[in-house]
Amino acid sequence: MGPYLVVLTDFSESSRQALAYAAALAKPLQSQVVLLHLYQDVLLDPEYVMIPAGAAIRSQRETHNALEKLAEELPVPATVELSVNTMAETLADAIARYHPLVLVCGRAATPDFLDQLLGDQALPVLRHLRYPLLMVPEGAPMPGTPTRVALAADGEPFKLRENALDMHPLWEALHATFSVLHVETEEQYDRARTAVNSLRHNHLVKDLSPDSLYTVHHTSPATGILQAAADTQAELLVLMARERSLLGGLFHRSITAQVLQRSPVPVLVLPVI
Repeated sequence: MGPYLVVLTDFSESSRQALAYAAALAKPLQSQVVLLHLYQDVLLDPEYVMIPAGAAIRSQRETHNALEKLAEELPVPATVELSVNTMAETLADAIARYHPLVLVCGRAATPDFLDQLLGDQALPVLRHLRYPLLMVPEGAPMPGTPTRVALAADGEPFKLRENALDMHPLWEALHATFSVLHVETEEQYDRARTAVNSLRHNHLVKDLSPDSLYTVHHTSPATGILQAAADTQAELLVLMARERSLLGGLFHRSITAQVLQRSPVPVLVLPVI
């Protein structure tokens, strides 16, 4: 059995799409999906009384039954985990129990209840845990499994954190082609080859062809990355998020955050040192 994929789940459309995407990845990986739901009791937590109907808080039994139904509809083995703990406790426990390859979540076309939890609670926790995160935007093309993967690299040396070291099972399962995206700004000029060498040095991908590099010139790194991803018709975008970005108080203004908020295709964020 392959590695677990843990999906932050509610009953929104964005969450359902993230679940479907995770299942598509899990199939060639021969892995299981874990539906992780953070239960909020509106009788105990009045902050969440006014929520969209699609993500309405239900009784724990009804919620668990609804999650079980979602799990049964998936084309891969799936497990349901319903937690009444805090987001920090829930994610830390899921990671400790399942050691997933990645954590998966959806991003709604318009902000919803799950997005509020992600922005207010999940992302700060994930920054602290420094764990790989795959964010699937609502409305993203669903090609089955992505066959064109773009790796964004800025040319600065980096080292993958231990929990992001072995993505090879995923890459091998996808049989994808890879592009290395590099954005040259006035501050970061002529670092393209260094970017490719950093990826090779970290063995993130076993084989990078000489013509895999794609460089764009842009004053905004985030916009440049998105432009390059579109130019190369990437179906999955991979970002390396440095500790200074993950732990900074202005994370929401970082390049990583901007790409997560704006990318039309799924984004895999790998924590690096």
